[in-house]
Amino acid sequence: MTRLLSRHLRGMNTEFHLTVRAEETSGAEAERALEASAVWLGEVERTCSRFLPKSELCALNASAGSPFTASADLYAVVALAIAMAARTGGLFDPTILPALLAAGYTRSFDEIGQREIGVATSVATSWHSGRWRDVALDATTRTITLPAGVALDLGGVAKGWAADEVAHRFLRAFPAYLIDLGGDLRAHGEPEPGKGWIIGVEDPRAAPGPGAPDRAEEPRYLAGVELRDSGVATSGSARRWWLRAGRRMSHLIDPRSGQPVERPAGERALLACTALAPSAMEADIYAKVAFLRGYPAGLATLPAGIAGLCVFADGTLATLPGLETYLRAQRQAHD
Repeated sequence: MTRLLSRHLRGMNTEFHLTVRAEETSGAEAERALEASAVWLGEVERTCSRFLPKSELCALNASAGSPFTASADLYAVVALAIAMAARTGGLFDPTILPALLAAGYTRSFDEIGQREIGVATSVATSWHSGRWRDVALDATTRTITLPAGVALDLGGVAKGWAADEVAHRFLRAFPAYLIDLGGDLRAHGEPEPGKGWIIGVEDPRAAPGPGAPDRAEEPRYLAGVELRDSGVATSGSARRWWLRAGRRMSHLIDPRSGQPVERPAGERALLACTALAPSAMEADIYAKVAFLRGYPAGLATLPAGIAGLCVFADGTLATLPGLETYLRAQRQAHD
Protein backbone atom coordinates (compact mmCIF):
# COMPACT_ATOMS: atom_id res chain seq x y z
CA MET A 1 0.00 0.00 0.00
CA THR A 2 1.27 3.47 -0.88
CA ARG A 3 0.39 6.93 0.32
CA LEU A 4 1.20 10.54 -0.54
CA LEU A 5 3.19 12.60 1.94
CA SER A 6 3.47 16.37 1.56
CA ARG A 7 5.43 19.28 2.92
CA HIS A 8 4.43 22.93 2.48
CA LEU A 9 6.77 25.82 3.18
CA ARG A 10 7.60 29.31 2.04
CA GLY A 11 10.86 30.31 0.38
CA MET A 12 12.24 32.72 -2.22
CA ASN A 13 9.16 34.91 -1.63
CA THR A 14 6.75 32.23 -2.84
CA GLU A 15 5.08 28.99 -1.82
CA PHE A 16 6.81 25.60 -2.02
CA HIS A 17 4.89 22.30 -2.13
CA LEU A 18 6.66 18.93 -2.06
CA THR A 19 4.73 15.68 -2.46
CA VAL A 20 6.12 12.13 -2.41
CA ARG A 21 4.48 8.78 -3.04
CA ALA A 22 5.92 6.26 -0.60
CA GLU A 23 5.29 2.66 0.35
CA GLU A 24 3.79 2.18 3.80
CA THR A 25 7.09 0.74 4.99
CA SER A 26 9.09 3.75 3.73
CA GLY A 27 6.96 6.52 5.25
CA ALA A 28 9.60 7.50 7.79
CA GLU A 29 12.26 7.61 5.08
CA ALA A 30 10.02 9.85 2.97
CA GLU A 31 9.46 12.22 5.90
CA ARG A 32 13.21 12.48 6.41
CA ALA A 33 13.71 13.18 2.71
CA LEU A 34 11.08 15.93 2.77
CA GLU A 35 12.68 17.50 5.83
CA ALA A 36 16.13 17.38 4.23
CA SER A 37 14.67 18.97 1.09
CA ALA A 38 13.14 21.80 3.12
CA VAL A 39 16.40 22.48 4.96
CA TRP A 40 18.40 22.51 1.74
CA LEU A 41 15.92 24.86 0.02
CA GLY A 42 16.52 27.32 2.85
CA GLU A 43 20.23 27.09 2.11
CA VAL A 44 19.57 27.76 -1.58
CA GLU A 45 17.72 30.96 -0.72
CA ARG A 46 20.60 32.12 1.47
CA THR A 47 22.91 31.37 -1.43
CA CYS A 48 21.01 32.72 -4.45
CA SER A 49 18.66 35.49 -3.26
CA ARG A 50 19.46 39.06 -4.19
CA PHE A 51 16.98 40.25 -1.56
CA LEU A 52 19.02 38.93 1.38
CA PRO A 53 21.90 41.40 1.91
CA LYS A 54 24.11 38.68 3.42
CA SER A 55 23.47 36.10 0.69
CA GLU A 56 26.35 34.66 -1.25
CA LEU A 57 24.96 36.13 -4.48
CA CYS A 58 25.05 39.63 -2.96
CA ALA A 59 28.67 39.03 -1.96
CA LEU A 60 29.43 37.92 -5.52
CA ASN A 61 27.80 41.02 -7.00
CA ALA A 62 29.73 43.22 -4.57
CA SER A 63 32.99 41.61 -5.74
CA ALA A 64 32.58 42.68 -9.39
CA GLY A 65 35.98 43.30 -10.91
CA SER A 66 37.73 40.66 -8.79
CA PRO A 67 37.67 36.84 -8.74
CA PHE A 68 35.16 35.38 -6.27
CA THR A 69 35.49 31.87 -4.87
CA ALA A 70 31.98 30.45 -4.86
CA SER A 71 30.32 27.57 -3.08
CA ALA A 72 29.58 24.52 -5.18
CA ASP A 73 25.89 25.42 -5.41
CA LEU A 74 26.37 29.05 -6.39
CA TYR A 75 28.97 28.12 -8.96
CA ALA A 76 26.63 25.50 -10.44
CA VAL A 77 23.72 27.94 -10.77
CA VAL A 78 25.83 30.72 -12.26
CA ALA A 79 27.52 28.37 -14.73
CA LEU A 80 24.12 27.03 -15.75
CA ALA A 81 22.72 30.55 -16.15
CA ILE A 82 25.60 31.57 -18.42
CA ALA A 83 25.22 28.38 -20.46
CA MET A 84 21.48 29.02 -20.91
CA ALA A 85 22.16 32.61 -21.93
CA ALA A 86 24.39 31.27 -24.70
CA ARG A 87 21.85 28.60 -25.68
CA THR A 88 19.03 31.15 -25.97
CA GLY A 89 21.06 33.78 -27.78
CA GLY A 90 20.82 36.10 -24.80
CA LEU A 91 17.01 36.07 -24.51
CA PHE A 92 17.66 34.70 -21.06
CA ASP A 93 20.22 37.02 -19.48
CA PRO A 94 21.30 36.67 -15.82
CA THR A 95 23.12 40.04 -15.98
CA ILE A 96 19.77 41.82 -16.20
CA LEU A 97 19.86 43.02 -12.57
CA PRO A 98 20.69 46.71 -13.28
CA ALA A 99 17.70 46.90 -15.62
CA LEU A 100 15.44 45.32 -12.96
CA LEU A 101 16.63 47.86 -10.40
CA ALA A 102 16.06 50.71 -12.82
CA ALA A 103 12.50 49.48 -13.35
CA GLY A 104 11.88 49.57 -9.60
CA TYR A 105 12.30 45.91 -8.70
CA THR A 106 14.48 46.81 -5.73
CA ARG A 107 12.60 44.81 -3.10
CA SER A 108 10.83 41.46 -3.01
CA PHE A 109 7.54 41.29 -4.86
CA ASP A 110 5.67 40.84 -1.57
CA GLU A 111 6.62 44.45 -0.79
CA ILE A 112 6.12 46.16 -4.16
CA GLY A 113 3.43 44.10 -5.88
CA GLN A 114 0.69 45.93 -7.79
CA ARG A 115 1.16 49.37 -6.23
CA GLU A 116 2.86 52.66 -7.02
CA ILE A 117 6.46 52.74 -5.85
CA GLY A 118 9.28 55.18 -5.92
CA VAL A 119 12.87 54.40 -6.89
CA ALA A 120 15.82 55.65 -4.89
CA THR A 121 18.00 58.06 -6.83
CA SER A 122 21.03 55.95 -5.91
CA VAL A 123 19.81 53.01 -7.99
CA ALA A 124 22.06 52.50 -10.99
CA THR A 125 20.24 52.62 -14.32
CA SER A 126 23.08 51.73 -16.68
CA TRP A 127 22.74 48.35 -18.35
CA HIS A 128 24.16 46.94 -21.54
CA SER A 129 22.99 43.74 -23.19
CA GLY A 130 25.26 40.77 -23.71
CA ARG A 131 27.47 41.26 -20.64
CA TRP A 132 26.91 37.61 -19.72
CA ARG A 133 29.57 36.86 -22.34
CA ASP A 134 32.11 38.69 -20.17
CA VAL A 135 31.55 36.64 -17.01
CA ALA A 136 34.63 34.47 -16.40
CA LEU A 137 34.22 31.02 -14.87
CA ASP A 138 36.97 28.72 -13.62
CA ALA A 139 35.60 25.29 -12.70
CA THR A 140 38.93 24.11 -11.29
CA THR A 141 39.08 26.81 -8.61
CA ARG A 142 35.30 27.47 -8.59
CA THR A 143 35.92 31.17 -9.13
CA ILE A 144 33.53 33.58 -10.81
CA THR A 145 34.74 36.95 -12.05
CA LEU A 146 32.12 39.55 -12.88
CA PRO A 147 33.31 42.54 -14.90
CA ALA A 148 33.04 45.89 -13.15
CA GLY A 149 29.49 47.16 -13.41
CA VAL A 150 27.97 43.71 -13.94
CA ALA A 151 25.60 42.14 -11.39
CA LEU A 152 23.59 38.93 -11.55
CA ASP A 153 19.96 38.13 -10.85
CA LEU A 154 19.32 34.39 -10.58
CA GLY A 155 15.56 34.62 -10.14
CA GLY A 156 14.96 33.26 -13.62
CA VAL A 157 16.87 30.02 -13.07
CA ALA A 158 17.36 29.27 -9.36
CA LYS A 159 13.93 27.80 -8.59
CA GLY A 160 13.91 25.53 -11.63
CA TRP A 161 17.44 24.37 -10.84
CA ALA A 162 16.50 23.82 -7.20
CA ALA A 163 13.45 21.72 -8.16
CA ASP A 164 15.66 19.47 -10.28
CA GLU A 165 18.24 19.21 -7.50
CA VAL A 166 15.62 18.28 -4.89
CA ALA A 167 14.51 15.49 -7.22
CA HIS A 168 18.08 14.26 -7.72
CA ARG A 169 19.49 14.73 -4.23
CA PHE A 170 16.58 13.77 -1.99
CA LEU A 171 13.61 12.17 -3.74
CA ARG A 172 14.91 9.93 -6.52
CA ALA A 173 14.49 6.76 -4.40
CA PHE A 174 10.71 7.16 -4.40
CA PRO A 175 8.41 5.92 -7.17
CA ALA A 176 6.67 9.27 -7.62
CA TYR A 177 7.04 12.88 -6.54
CA LEU A 178 5.86 16.36 -7.44
CA ILE A 179 8.02 19.36 -6.60
CA ASP A 180 6.38 22.79 -6.95
CA LEU A 181 8.62 25.75 -6.20
CA GLY A 182 6.40 28.73 -6.83
CA GLY A 183 5.12 27.36 -10.13
CA ASP A 184 8.37 25.78 -11.28
CA LEU A 185 7.45 22.09 -11.22
CA ARG A 186 9.26 18.80 -11.52
CA ALA A 187 7.02 15.72 -11.77
CA HIS A 188 8.00 12.06 -11.76
CA GLY A 189 6.08 8.80 -11.74
CA GLU A 190 2.44 8.22 -10.94
CA PRO A 191 0.70 9.30 -7.71
CA GLU A 192 -1.50 6.23 -8.18
CA PRO A 193 -1.08 3.37 -10.63
CA GLY A 194 -2.16 4.25 -14.15
CA LYS A 195 -2.56 7.97 -13.48
CA GLY A 196 0.04 10.70 -13.87
CA TRP A 197 0.21 14.02 -12.09
CA ILE A 198 -2.52 16.38 -13.31
CA ILE A 199 -1.07 19.86 -13.73
CA GLY A 200 -3.51 22.71 -14.28
CA VAL A 201 -2.80 25.61 -16.62
CA GLU A 202 -4.03 28.61 -14.63
CA ASP A 203 -6.09 31.39 -16.14
CA PRO A 204 -3.77 34.44 -15.94
CA ARG A 205 -6.82 36.72 -16.07
CA ALA A 206 -7.96 35.56 -12.61
CA ALA A 207 -7.84 38.24 -9.95
CA PRO A 208 -4.91 37.86 -7.52
CA GLY A 209 -5.62 37.21 -3.91
CA PRO A 210 -4.86 39.71 -1.14
CA GLY A 211 -1.32 39.43 0.16
CA ALA A 212 -0.38 37.06 -2.67
CA PRO A 213 -0.22 39.13 -5.88
CA ASP A 214 1.28 36.27 -7.85
CA ARG A 215 -1.57 33.86 -7.06
CA ALA A 216 -5.30 33.97 -7.68
CA GLU A 217 -7.46 33.78 -4.56
CA GLU A 218 -9.25 30.79 -6.09
CA PRO A 219 -7.22 29.60 -9.09
CA ARG A 220 -9.16 28.99 -12.28
CA TYR A 221 -7.82 26.58 -14.84
CA LEU A 222 -8.09 26.68 -18.61
CA ALA A 223 -6.56 23.26 -19.26
CA GLY A 224 -4.78 20.36 -17.64
CA VAL A 225 -1.90 18.11 -18.67
CA GLU A 226 -1.04 14.67 -17.30
CA LEU A 227 2.66 14.31 -16.58
CA ARG A 228 4.84 11.43 -15.49
CA ASP A 229 8.38 12.71 -15.96
CA SER A 230 8.69 16.37 -16.83
CA GLY A 231 9.44 19.89 -15.77
CA VAL A 232 6.77 22.58 -16.15
CA ALA A 233 6.87 26.36 -15.80
CA THR A 234 4.79 29.35 -16.89
CA SER A 235 5.88 32.88 -17.68
CA GLY A 236 3.86 36.03 -18.29
CA SER A 237 3.34 39.64 -17.26
CA ALA A 238 -0.33 39.55 -16.23
CA ARG A 239 0.19 39.30 -12.46
CA ARG A 240 3.64 40.36 -11.37
CA TRP A 241 3.58 44.10 -11.95
CA TRP A 242 3.81 47.44 -10.16
CA LEU A 243 3.44 51.11 -11.05
CA ARG A 244 6.23 53.62 -11.36
CA ALA A 245 5.16 57.18 -12.15
CA GLY A 246 1.86 55.72 -13.33
CA ARG A 247 3.51 53.34 -15.78
CA ARG A 248 2.89 49.61 -15.36
CA MET A 249 6.19 47.79 -14.91
CA SER A 250 6.84 44.06 -15.15
CA HIS A 251 9.39 41.74 -13.55
CA LEU A 252 10.10 40.43 -17.06
CA ILE A 253 12.82 42.46 -18.74
CA ASP A 254 13.36 42.10 -22.47
CA PRO A 255 17.16 41.84 -22.86
CA ARG A 256 16.88 43.24 -26.37
CA SER A 257 15.67 46.60 -25.04
CA GLY A 258 16.45 46.53 -21.33
CA GLN A 259 12.84 47.54 -20.66
CA PRO A 260 10.04 45.72 -18.82
CA VAL A 261 7.64 43.77 -21.00
CA GLU A 262 4.38 45.70 -21.31
CA ARG A 263 1.03 43.95 -21.46
CA PRO A 264 -0.44 44.52 -24.92
CA ALA A 265 -4.08 45.37 -25.43
CA GLY A 266 -6.68 43.38 -27.33
CA GLU A 267 -8.43 40.05 -27.05
CA ARG A 268 -5.56 38.22 -28.71
CA ALA A 269 -2.91 39.73 -26.47
CA LEU A 270 -0.48 37.09 -25.24
CA LEU A 271 -0.73 36.75 -21.46
CA ALA A 272 1.35 33.68 -20.63
CA CYS A 273 3.41 30.83 -22.04
CA THR A 274 3.82 27.41 -20.43
CA ALA A 275 6.75 25.16 -21.29
CA LEU A 276 7.08 21.42 -20.69
CA ALA A 277 10.64 20.13 -20.74
CA PRO A 278 12.80 17.26 -19.45
CA SER A 279 13.84 19.43 -16.49
CA ALA A 280 12.23 22.18 -14.43
CA MET A 281 15.18 24.44 -15.18
CA GLU A 282 14.69 24.14 -18.94
CA ALA A 283 10.94 24.68 -18.58
CA ASP A 284 11.61 27.80 -16.50
CA ILE A 285 14.00 29.27 -19.06
CA TYR A 286 12.03 28.39 -22.19
CA ALA A 287 8.70 29.60 -20.84
CA LYS A 288 10.29 33.06 -20.52
CA VAL A 289 11.96 32.83 -23.93
CA ALA A 290 8.71 31.78 -25.61
CA PHE A 291 6.86 34.66 -23.99
CA LEU A 292 9.49 37.19 -25.03
CA ARG A 293 9.43 35.96 -28.62
CA GLY A 294 5.66 36.20 -28.74
CA TYR A 295 3.19 34.14 -30.70
CA PRO A 296 3.65 32.25 -32.98
CA ALA A 297 7.46 32.52 -32.95
CA GLY A 298 7.70 31.63 -29.25
CA LEU A 299 6.25 28.17 -29.81
CA ALA A 300 7.69 27.60 -33.25
CA THR A 301 11.28 28.15 -32.10
CA LEU A 302 11.25 25.93 -29.00
CA PRO A 303 14.04 23.33 -29.18
CA ALA A 304 13.31 19.67 -29.86
CA GLY A 305 12.07 17.85 -26.78
CA ILE A 306 10.33 20.92 -25.34
CA ALA A 307 6.61 21.52 -25.76
CA GLY A 308 4.55 24.58 -25.00
CA LEU A 309 1.26 26.38 -25.02
CA CYS A 310 0.19 30.02 -25.01
CA VAL A 311 -2.74 31.71 -23.29
CA PHE A 312 -4.39 34.80 -24.77
CA ALA A 313 -6.49 37.55 -23.23
CA ASP A 314 -9.71 36.04 -24.59
CA GLY A 315 -8.99 32.79 -22.73
CA THR A 316 -8.09 30.77 -25.82
CA LEU A 317 -5.04 28.53 -26.04
CA ALA A 318 -2.50 27.77 -28.73
CA THR A 319 -0.29 24.69 -28.52
CA LEU A 320 2.54 23.11 -30.43
CA PRO A 321 1.52 20.23 -32.69
CA GLY A 322 4.10 18.21 -30.76
CA LEU A 323 2.43 18.67 -27.37
CA GLU A 324 0.30 15.53 -27.65
CA THR A 325 3.30 13.57 -28.91
CA TYR A 326 5.28 14.78 -25.89
CA LEU A 327 2.57 13.72 -23.44
CA ARG A 328 1.97 10.43 -25.22
CA ALA A 329 5.68 9.57 -25.05
CA GLN A 330 5.60 10.04 -21.28
CA ARG A 331 2.58 7.75 -20.95
CA GLN A 332 4.22 5.06 -23.06
CA ALA A 333 7.43 5.26 -21.03
CA HIS A 334 5.50 4.28 -17.90
CA ASP A 335 3.27 1.61 -19.46
